[in-house]
Amino acid sequence: MHLQPLYADSRYFPHAPGRDVSRALFEGGVCLPSGSNMSAAQRQRVCELVLRGLELTLGVAA
Repeated sequence: MHLQPLYADSRYFPHAPGRDVSRALFEGGVCLPSGSNMSAAQRQRVCELVLRGLELTLGVAA
């Protein structure tokens, strides 16, 4: 959260000096669409795209 512009001026307390776990998770994470108003078709499309991305990245069929 501390990397989002809204919190730019907020204090941040790392896990240990020089160990910023939050930054590593933020930089390596994936933001997926979500919400209670997503249709089944929209959820299916997200799943298909995630699987396709994994196939392209890993070179295997999911």
